[in-house]
Amino acid sequence: MIRNALLLAVALASVAALAASCGDLGDESPGGALRASSPSVTVPPGGTATVTIQGGNPPYVVQEAPDPALASANLVNNADRTGSLRITAPTSASVGGSTSVKVKDTEADHGATDAPLHGENEIEIPITIGVASPGAPVVVPGGGR
Repeated sequence: MIRNALLLAVALASVAALAASCGDLGDESPGGALRASSPSVTVPPGGTATVTIQGGNPPYVVQEAPDPALASANLVNNADRTGSLRITAPTSASVGGSTSVKVKDTEADHGATDAPLHGENEIEIPITIGVASPGAPVVVPGGGR
């Protein structure tokens, strides 16, 4: 009788452990963690940079746009399940500084109970807008004397 009770307790504990370990099955993004081809971007005034977004569960959206005084971000979802994030800085040479853009996939936010997995669904890409230093020589290609 005691032996049967012990076997039953071990079996129930095993089933409970197995059920607990399977609790997050299906919550993982099909493409793994969301990632960018560049962890950060430096763009000169008037310049552009393109960052490829992949992983996660496309299509992707710009969750939080950069500071519009410093840069704009345009995201295109590609047929190959990647995204092309084009970052453009204004042409004004007096503009410079730092901002960022956040990109998110379409996997639903599972709330506070899914905090460890939520980071896979959103990435932040820091953007630096570089400005030429005052007094720095300006090189004009093909310029004569």
